[in-house]
Amino acid sequence: MNHFTIFNRNARHFSEYETQRIYEILHQEPQRLTGKMVVTPSVSKLEEVLEETRDLHPDILGIGGGDGTGAQTLTMVAEKWGYVPDVIAIYALGTMNNWAMPFGLSDGVTDTIKKRLHVGETKPMALASYILQCAQQRRKVETEPLKVLDLNGRKGFNIGFGLLPKLVWMYYGKSIAQYQKLERELLMTTPDKYAQKLEYLFHEKTIGLDMIEIVTNGLKGGLVAAIGTGIQGTVKSLLPYSKEHQFYTQPMDAAIYIDGKKQTFPRPLTGVYSSVYEQSNLGIGGFWPLPTPEARSQPEKVEIVVTWCNPLEVVSQIPGLFRGKHMRNSAYFMASEMVVEYATPAVAEIDADFIVGTEFNFRYDRTVQVVAPYKKR
Repeated sequence: MNHFTIFNRNARHFSEYETQRIYEILHQEPQRLTGKMVVTPSVSKLEEVLEETRDLHPDILGIGGGDGTGAQTLTMVAEKWGYVPDVIAIYALGTMNNWAMPFGLSDGVTDTIKKRLHVGETKPMALASYILQCAQQRRKVETEPLKVLDLNGRKGFNIGFGLLPKLVWMYYGKSIAQYQKLERELLMTTPDKYAQKLEYLFHEKTIGLDMIEIVTNGLKGGLVAAIGTGIQGTVKSLLPYSKEHQFYTQPMDAAIYIDGKKQTFPRPLTGVYSSVYEQSNLGIGGFWPLPTPEARSQPEKVEIVVTWCNPLEVVSQIPGLFRGKHMRNSAYFMASEMVVEYATPAVAEIDADFIVGTEFNFRYDRTVQVVAPYKKR
C-alpha cells in the first residue's frame, strides 16, 4: 500500500507536533506502507509539488486541512495529474471541517487540546495509525463514499449564490460597503480581470479592522472582527428598513436551469445552496443545522435548495433546520447539474472561497472513497 499525503501549513489548526507524529506513523514500516508526505506553505508550492509528482499513482491521497484545503487540493490534483485517486484520507485541521464530520474524522476542541498539550492521540493521528495497521495486516481500508462537486472547473463540497456569499463575506469580517464596492467595480471590469479585482478588494482593509487586528496581536483571520460584524449584521438584518436587511434581501438577478430545465418561482430569489453533506458547520461548536438533509440520499445527484426567504423568515425556521426540516418559501431539488446565469457580474462561494462571473456551471463531478474506520455520525 502506498500513500501521498499533503498538509496545508496555513490551515487554522495546523500543528507541528501533530504533523510530525503523523509522519512518524505513516513511515514507521516502509516495507508495508510506502509513500511521501509534504507540507505546503502556499498555493504556488502545492502546484509545484503536484507538477513534480504527476507520475505518482498512490493508493491513498491524504489531505490535511479544512474544507477549503480539500477543495483546492482536489482541483489542482485533477488539473495536474489528470485524475483523482479513488481513496482519500481526510486529516481534519481546518477552521471548518464539514467534509470530515459525516465520517467521524474530527473531534474539534478535544483534538485542539490534545495537540496543544502534546498528550493523547488526535483523530488525524488515529487515522494515520489505522492506515498503517491495514498495511501491516495487508487488508483494505474501510471507506465511505463522498461526492465531489464542480463549479466552473473548481472541485468542492458546497456552493452558494445570492445570500450565501454575502454571509461568508461578513464571516471574514468584511463590510457591506466593501461588497457593494466590489459589485460596482466588477461592472467596469472585463471578465479576464474579475479574479484579480476580487483578490484586491477582498484584501482591502478598513481602518476599524486594522485596529482590531493590532489590538488582538494579529489574531488569524480577523476572527474578532468577523464575529462582531456577523452578530451585528444578523440582528440588524431583521429590521425591515435597515441597510443590512436590504443587503441580504437583494433579489438575485439570475436565471436558474436545473438538469436543463429553466425554473420559475413565486418570488424573486434571495439564495441558492447545494452541498454533498447534510450539516453546515458555521465555526461554532455544536451549531450544525441541516440545510440539505437529503444530500447523500441519491448517487450521482446532489441536493439543491433555492429560497426566496428574507432574514426574518430564515431565523424563524432555525429550530426546524436543526431537525432537518425543509424551509418554507424554498424549493428542493435532487439533480445532477445546474446553470446560474446572471445579467451582471456576481459573486458565488465554493467552500468559503469566492468566484466571480456571469455564468456558473455547477454539476456532480465524481464520487471518491473516504477512509472511514469510525462509525458515521
